[in-house]
Amino acid sequence: TGKETDDQVYRAVREYREKYPEKVVLYSTDGSSRFGWSVLMAGGSLPNIPKIELTAFYSALSEMKLVNGNQFSDVVWKLENKGKAYLFYAKKSEDISIDLTNYKGDFEVYSINATTGSVSKNANVSGGKTVVIPAADFKEKVLFIVKKN
Repeated sequence: TGKETDDQVYRAVREYREKYPEKVVLYSTDGSSRFGWSVLMAGGSLPNIPKIELTAFYSALSEMKLVNGNQFSDVVWKLENKGKAYLFYAKKSEDISIDLTNYKGDFEVYSINATTGSVSKNANVSGGKTVVIPAADFKEKVLFIVKKN
């Protein structure tokens, strides 16, 4: 057996999620506790991620779907509920682009520490256009964007 990596875990979970969309997909190995974000971003169930201290995160997450075309080798993995909420996991520092052209209103941008779950509010952005969030503007691997009520 080979060494587990984030990319391999993502690929495996995503393949099962796409093949069995109505089923629960669990990832369990001796090292699986290290790959919670990979499991989550690939559409897996019950991922081992830290508690996120933002109530909007969990309600938004339950409505998010995989993004078509997202691959295990991509630098940024994405989940979305178009026009309402977006979750990005950046494996390496990269600008995040989000197309809000068809969605009016204001969106809140949060950084989430992937290890501790602590949340920092970064900014507010307006819909109606494509928004680019420079990598320098967020220090964490996880970026959560949610429409303001």
